[in-house]
Amino acid sequence: MQRKCRSPVPATLCALLAVGMAPALAQSGAKPDERGGPPPDNSCSELVGGANFWRICDDEITTNGQPAGGNCSVGAAGGGAAIDDASAFSRGDAFDRGGMFWINGTQVGGVASYGSTSAVFAAQAIAGLTTQLRYDALTSEPTLRAFLRLTNPGATPVTVTVDYATNFGSDNDTVVNGTSSGDTLFTPSDRWVVTSDGGPGDAVNTTVLYSGTPAIAPSSVSGTVFDCYGPQGARATYSVTVPPGQKVALVTFQRLGDNIADALAAAAAYSVIAAGSPLLAGLTPGDIAAIVNRGEPCAATRARSGRAARVGAPVR
Repeated sequence: MQRKCRSPVPATLCALLAVGMAPALAQSGAKPDERGGPPPDNSCSELVGGANFWRICDDEITTNGQPAGGNCSVGAAGGGAAIDDASAFSRGDAFDRGGMFWINGTQVGGVASYGSTSAVFAAQAIAGLTTQLRYDALTSEPTLRAFLRLTNPGATPVTVTVDYATNFGSDNDTVVNGTSSGDTLFTPSDRWVVTSDGGPGDAVNTTVLYSGTPAIAPSSVSGTVFDCYGPQGARATYSVTVPPGQKVALVTFQRLGDNIADALAAAAAYSVIAAGSPLLAGLTPGDIAAIVNRGEPCAATRARSGRAARVGAPVR
């Protein structure tokens, strides 16, 4: 529940912390800086989407190089793409590193190019694919969208395992407040999961892993990720095949909420994401067509996925 700060805190975010996040800081003390020292000047930047703020870095890794089993750490510029932290509704400490991808056990990174609402990471060659990640802070929602493009330059299909991992700032106070399947058990059938520290003191997290009835959904999920003031988080594993000469993409979302009830109500919109949705704003038609974890559901699935549980349960 405590606020963690990088050192040094960039000037833009420092002002936000001092003003907009004062109530959250008043509720909880400051955690030590888990980065262990000043980052390179170009490693991090703040994205602003409406009244939500996202600190993005391109040098955040884990000590074992994997989405679980190690600890959060800092590497070379371009070594690992991550949401360092985020705030909205005067609530912060949403993450202890989030929005991170691995392909066949290799973390996705690349030196970032930053805009006011987006971070585009340099393309990388991983497991026979050309990979590129971008983050977009949406102006229509207190949401960060992660878009991972996988391109196969070869003449044969390439199948890879993609892991997505987010560590929650709520630490060992984390509870699951609801899922798309209407209960508080986080399973592969859940398009999204809402979590909080139970208060909430920190921002309420909605993690969106897929929508509709897609070609690809997670084969497994877990509430345990790498350790960063605790291993509590959300992890999803996908098996993705990229045909020769083609591209596919995965899209995930991290939404911030002020309270549990509002977060659960808003999460239903992520169960079905139509092609014209503001959640896909800024993506090209080709990029949208390439997304393999977004699809149209049948009517029965749409009705079921719109329900959400209203009670808390410990992360499993």
